[in-house]
Amino acid sequence: MRSLRGSARSSDLWRSRRWRDLALVSLAGIALSINPRVPARDNHHPDLQSEFDRQLDDCPAHDIDARLRLINWALDQGLEEPAEALYREILAQAPTHQRAYDGLLRLAKRRSLAGASETLAATRRMLPEGFRAHETARYIILSNANTRWTRTQAKRLERTCDEFYRHTKRLGLRPLPLRHKLVCVLFRNRKEFNAFAAEHDHLKLHSWNLGYYSQRNDRIVLFDGTSEQDADEFTKERTVATTIHEVVHQLHYHTGVMNVHLQYPLWICEGLATAFEAGSTNRAFGPEHDFEPRQRHFLTLLEREDLMPLRSLAQLDALPDTSQQTSFTAYNQSYALVSWLARKRRSQLRDYLMLLLAEPPGRPTAQRHLDLLEQAFGDVDRLEQEWLRDERRQNTSTRGKENRK
Repeated sequence: MRSLRGSARSSDLWRSRRWRDLALVSLAGIALSINPRVPARDNHHPDLQSEFDRQLDDCPAHDIDARLRLINWALDQGLEEPAEALYREILAQAPTHQRAYDGLLRLAKRRSLAGASETLAATRRMLPEGFRAHETARYIILSNANTRWTRTQAKRLERTCDEFYRHTKRLGLRPLPLRHKLVCVLFRNRKEFNAFAAEHDHLKLHSWNLGYYSQRNDRIVLFDGTSEQDADEFTKERTVATTIHEVVHQLHYHTGVMNVHLQYPLWICEGLATAFEAGSTNRAFGPEHDFEPRQRHFLTLLEREDLMPLRSLAQLDALPDTSQQTSFTAYNQSYALVSWLARKRRSQLRDYLMLLLAEPPGRPTAQRHLDLLEQAFGDVDRLEQEWLRDERRQNTSTRGKENRK
């Protein structure tokens, strides 16, 4: 979930409660500005930038071919920053434009990812002394936690990026290259983690929270729950799942797979993040792979007939109440639905995400969310029937195999 995530009597009931304890983030957008007139790193003669600006003023916004010619001219002059920004502006206008997308990818491969960002500078100012910076290919991690755990987390961040790009491309989407390295903060203990969340991200965390992604401030914040006195293997597994979940939220917006200016329905936003969860990043993970805790909880809801009607779930952009049971149902049901769609209705899932990208900024109505779902997947009631029939059949088959062992 975007802003808050839940982190024995050793029973399934206790574990189930701990997984159930979830909360949501505010849906405030982050501004990923596109300005081809303001190069950040190019070292070139100012007259070239002035000429680029003049030519850009002469290019009609709808004339993409003219803008692509201007990009070629800019690259010949060594103006890579404004060229990249103009590629991104074209893709914001026409997300499916293949030449612009291919050109942007080629250009991104020619440059190293910048470490500096407004998010990094702002976050540094908020942190006390004692935080060390650790850089990976795509992240800058600010940490006062144990060095070993920090390095382990760094590997998890990068592995999640790899699996995210692999899955989104397999789905037929066009994730954009990052503009700069992303920011993650790691705290050594819960007390400091909670204090930072309250003071700087205005979040009141619960005892089960291990981390969150602040969309408003564009950073992931986690703490080393494995260092607590009562930490067990389950805590370690939740730490990994939480890390993956929050990275996926952050990447969806930074790669343009989701629109930062649109409030998405809960089921797709949280469903995609939960569908990537795993207890380890040492092997492949993502919507094609079951995550046993989520799958088990979903099947329990299915057997008890405690699921929310899909017609209702499809229209929510936030939880309707703060009860733990509601969040438990919504998150695990969204996990199962997105996982099934990614396996059985891949092209329709891609089309649905593209429809959302084409929506105007703002908060769509509940009816609009339902209309978009049916535009991509067909009648919502028939979709629900097919999905749950498949889930019951698969569950019966799995149980039969287990009983024969």
